[in-house]
Amino acid sequence: MNTRLLPVVLLCVFICGCNTQQAPVNENEIRVVSLSPNYTEIVYRLGAENLLVGRSDACNYPPESQSVPIAGQYASPNWEKLYTLRPTVVLSADFIDDRIHKTLLSKGIDVYRNDPKTFNDLFEAIRQTGKRVQKEDEAEKLVESLQAQLKEIAESREKRLNDKGVDPDAHKPRVLVVVWHNPLCIVGGNTFVAESVRLAGGVNLSDDLTKQYSNISPERLIEYSPDIILFPQMEAGVTADALLNYPGLESVPAIKNKRIITEIPGDIILRPGPRLVEGVKMLAEILSEEE
Repeated sequence: MNTRLLPVVLLCVFICGCNTQQAPVNENEIRVVSLSPNYTEIVYRLGAENLLVGRSDACNYPPESQSVPIAGQYASPNWEKLYTLRPTVVLSADFIDDRIHKTLLSKGIDVYRNDPKTFNDLFEAIRQTGKRVQKEDEAEKLVESLQAQLKEIAESREKRLNDKGVDPDAHKPRVLVVVWHNPLCIVGGNTFVAESVRLAGGVNLSDDLTKQYSNISPERLIEYSPDIILFPQMEAGVTADALLNYPGLESVPAIKNKRIITEIPGDIILRPGPRLVEGVKMLAEILSEEE
């Protein structure tokens, strides 16, 4: 068979239900496939992991999720595998292909497709997931807990600065979040990452950018002139040296003073899941060192 036709054949099998040996799903049975790491984390935090029958290859937390069968790549399922898992619910980022989305819906599968851009989006994603796994009360409690933790972070910072006689609104380190070094890539202002910086007590310098992620020139980074560069670790072996040794950036305060923050793992500051609040707390503690 022409290998280029294989995905089409598999899609046809999925649509037509040609696998007559496939066991039917009970009317009240819930079988969840998560195609995004943040939704896998949410399912576990809600205590609904027994309903999870499939995950993407990028779902790496919690560790016990590694025993769940892989249904395909991040937000891109393997049709044959997905079909054999017999999902009733699919959770995914919003960039899943429209054809895939429509195909799932045509099979009567409930698809929740959303890629949170803000903390409010994250809270809604938790609530919607809770609704689909019959854990609505647990979802609301989780949202309330995360909101309370964020409030505590802000109040703690305000008290600390007030005790020092410093105006909390006037003392905010200037932060730039760099997610990759070659080319230089930073997060935009309308993102949960930028919101995390603000909630942690910093000024997010890239609020002028509307895209989630943008490549910039070294000259643009110099213009931003950040006090701190948040450089979450996304790949093993990439360290602060990737920026410290970048030609032409010696005058940037964050680089000159070696204030490149790599201690916060990418998974908890670049992933819109329940652990994002941990990332905000870690960042707030780091920014407090500048006070």
